[in-house]
Amino acid sequence: MACFPSTAPLRAAHAKRWIAPLYTMQVPDLPRVASPNHAKRLAWLLACVFAGLIIAITGSSLSGSSVWYAAIPAVVAVGWLFLADPTKCEPPSHDRDKGTPGQ
Repeated sequence: MACFPSTAPLRAAHAKRWIAPLYTMQVPDLPRVASPNHAKRLAWLLACVFAGLIIAITGSSLSGSSVWYAAIPAVVAVGWLFLADPTKCEPPSHDRDKGTPGQ
């Protein structure tokens, strides 16, 4: 039976060289692009969903038709038309077009 040398020192060197830097890697802070009023927008979204749900449950219980549950996306769509600001979804402009060509 042959006796092989231990590979433990090689494994430790491999771990020190390749794996250890992964644990100490610093991740840079990313700039916030999203608008700061997420809570307000989320509250309005939930209010529209609950308003549609109330209409759906009331209409379904009075008529017995499940078609009333289409009121949920309908109220969200109407809320989007009146409450949403599409400019909040656009990234900030960087004025790349100002300047002369070649600069």
